[in-house]
Amino acid sequence: MSQRAGTAEAEIKTLIEAWADAVRRHDLPAILAHHDDDIVMFDVPPPLQSRGMAAYKKTWDLFFAYHEPGQAFDVEKLQMCVGDTVAFAVAIMRCGSATVSGPPVPGGFQFRLTIGLCKVDGAWCIPARAPFGAGDGLEEPGAYRRSERMAWVKASWPTLARNPQGKETA
Repeated sequence: MSQRAGTAEAEIKTLIEAWADAVRRHDLPAILAHHDDDIVMFDVPPPLQSRGMAAYKKTWDLFFAYHEPGQAFDVEKLQMCVGDTVAFAVAIMRCGSATVSGPPVPGGFQFRLTIGLCKVDGAWCIPARAPFGAGDGLEEPGAYRRSERMAWVKASWPTLARNPQGKETA
């Protein structure tokens, strides 16, 4: 693994761990940090799809109604595939039981998390839309930024495809 790839993996792992820590603390501004204003998120409870920062922010109301500060929201296993300007991370997470420093307690559960990231102005962020989907969004506001991200994905895909298993980092 090149030093640059190792650095990118470390940066992404730090971003994901900081996000998980913010969730444990119910620190909404920190949860929202590093997310694009046009974020698209798919979730288990309705709404199944949230578009934009306001909709993403609102999804946390339901979560906070059932999750107490300090309860687990932990990354148990993290795997990623990192290119120069695009990355994908998948994780097994634990929610609602004791934190990683303690044993699981009744009521907690595991779930999987998938995140697409783009490097913008030298920093990793969670982008506006999944890079592979119907339509390219060129008719929508902000289309230049979205089409630019698509170009990054297309340019980085050969690198990502050579390492489909990614690197396990936790």
